[in-house]
Amino acid sequence: MTTAWLTEAFYSLVVGAVWAVRSGRCAQRDFVPMVIRMVLLGACNGKDEQLA
Repeated sequence: MTTAWLTEAFYSLVVGAVWAVRSGRCAQRDFVPMVIRMVLLGACNGKDEQLA
């Protein structure tokens, strides 16, 4: 993966999280943990709850 691709993917993740907060889909206090969890754990199928 190139640096540009990783940067764009991270930017899209952050922008998507901001959209979710602004549209009321998630709480503002969940923004940072949500982004960190996605970056560190990736897209898991719900089993990441055990890692928290």
